[in-house]
Amino acid sequence: MIDIAEKAAIDWWKAAFLPPSLGNSVFSFRGDKVTLVSNKVSGFLDQSGNGRDFIQTTDADRPTHTDNTLIFTTNEFLDGSAHIAAVTSLNTGTFITRVKRDSDSFVFPLTASEIGVDNRLMQTIRIPTDAVGSDEVQIIRQHGGASIGTDSVGAGLTHPNFFTISVRTNGSRYLLRSNGVNLTVGANDNGQWFNDVGGTLDTLLIGAFKFSAGNFFSEISLKGLDLYSDEKTDAEIAQIERFYLTL
Repeated sequence: MIDIAEKAAIDWWKAAFLPPSLGNSVFSFRGDKVTLVSNKVSGFLDQSGNGRDFIQTTDADRPTHTDNTLIFTTNEFLDGSAHIAAVTSLNTGTFITRVKRDSDSFVFPLTASEIGVDNRLMQTIRIPTDAVGSDEVQIIRQHGGASIGTDSVGAGLTHPNFFTISVRTNGSRYLLRSNGVNLTVGANDNGQWFNDVGGTLDTLLIGAFKFSAGNFFSEISLKGLDLYSDEKTDAEIAQIERFYLTL
């Protein structure tokens, strides 16, 4: 139970710092800024000032919402494909999100893909769980079509209930940070967000990504997600991590 003094301190921190204040925000989402229909999320409201809301008009595909958390299970996703150009133009950037993994594997909740023969997928994060319950972090640079490889780092990590994970790139290499721990990426690292060879990315989704044959879903609970067009420092990411703890 949070007492009045603790709540006042949390409210002060939330008012004193917001993730878009770090600059170069592409979009910024937090679990307490949504539109609801019957306790389901119809809109995830962009706090960056850019107006890049993600929406879902189909009731069956809307995530549920509780305790400032969006819960994606079997077929829920939010669509920001109208803003795909803001992502495909990035050469450098920082993703950061606070999530709870609700299944044995976790795919980073923001994905961009091409519906068609190659089914290209944005550089993404996956955390599989091995037989003994320890985790590693994977970067998948292309899923479907001609895959160009996966880097696995941080073997033996154990992620708690909710955790914060980020991936940064300067265009030539990645920096990963998982639950406050910086991780070194492996030999396959090329630091690119997208590999859109011979096609055009046309979907931008939170909670799932689309193949031409259907959807692949991440079973996750999501409290916050930010994307920047520059590479943030450890100190800046630590600020966002602290902010996410208030959600």
